[in-house]
Amino acid sequence: MEDLRSEKNKVRREFRKAKRDDVSLDTLQLLARQFHRLIRLHSKQKQFNSKQSSKLSMSTANRQFLRNFWKFSKNLSDGDRDEISPQFSSDEAFDFFSSTYSTMPTPPNFLLQSLNQLTSDKEAFDLRPFSAQEIWLKIKLSRNTSAPSPLDGISYLVLKKCPSLLPGLINLFNCCWLSCSVPSLWKTGIVRLVPKNSAQNNPKDPSKF
Repeated sequence: MEDLRSEKNKVRREFRKAKRDDVSLDTLQLLARQFHRLIRLHSKQKQFNSKQSSKLSMSTANRQFLRNFWKFSKNLSDGDRDEISPQFSSDEAFDFFSSTYSTMPTPPNFLLQSLNQLTSDKEAFDLRPFSAQEIWLKIKLSRNTSAPSPLDGISYLVLKKCPSLLPGLINLFNCCWLSCSVPSLWKTGIVRLVPKNSAQNNPKDPSKF
């Protein structure tokens, strides 16, 4: 790339010098053809390098996505823009989004369909504890690239590579099943507010997120 640029600049200087020295027309045409040939080669080389760089960037992005989905998503959503942080309290956010989503219209037949499913006696509900085969099958069929919880960061790949964790999982799931309760941490969610374009003008308004 640098050699082509240097050669192109050299021919350009020779062409300008030849024009000043009033050399023959054949010499000027020869230098002009050389210069245009070098321009085309240089342009093709730039396009090739750009494609290679694009492929490399895509490959790097894929690796970053598989390595840490949450960090990749954050970088992707942030982009090159300035970070816009909400300037309202968590209580204000809770009140706004609770009222927003609680007033969403419910399909008219949704409640009746749910009741029909609950009162159906065609098939008995299986109340038996979970078996090791059931849990291991679910783990084995899970995708390695599925995003882990940001609270613990444990992916399915860890569970697949460490079968010694299976007895602990069986005891944990069966305790939850028999006691009809789950750990409070399982009820915890992480909400990340993504700003709209209008949030820059009014970051105190929850509706801008």
